[in-house]
Amino acid sequence: MARLANLEAWKQRQIELRGRMRFEPLKTIPRFVAGVDCAFSRDKRFVHAVAIVWDRQLDKAIDRCEVTRPVEMPYVPGFLSFREGPAVIPAVRGLKHSFGAVLFDGQGLAHPRRCGLAAHMSVELGVI
Repeated sequence: MARLANLEAWKQRQIELRGRMRFEPLKTIPRFVAGVDCAFSRDKRFVHAVAIVWDRQLDKAIDRCEVTRPVEMPYVPGFLSFREGPAVIPAVRGLKHSFGAVLFDGQGLAHPRRCGLAAHMSVELGVI
């Protein structure tokens, strides 16, 4: 596992990303929505991310992308995106079907620096 990165650099990255967030209401509720979550291998050496696109009209998943990567960073409270992000980003980018909203299993603004996993990943992925 990589050495723990400088926490001050991570904090500065979160502050920079927070400044790039946009807040706009959805014009309509999208038919296609994405969701992504992670799990860790029993030995905690690998992170598994799965992203799906859900068709709200058909009430079923219509696209799926799974990514498994070695865990690069230990868990540090307030910095989950740096641990899970390396698997989340390619999982969402691997979706072939478009979507109008994405749900992340992590904090957004309800975070000490107002840039938790959901906010961080949204900006990184350009779904802000």
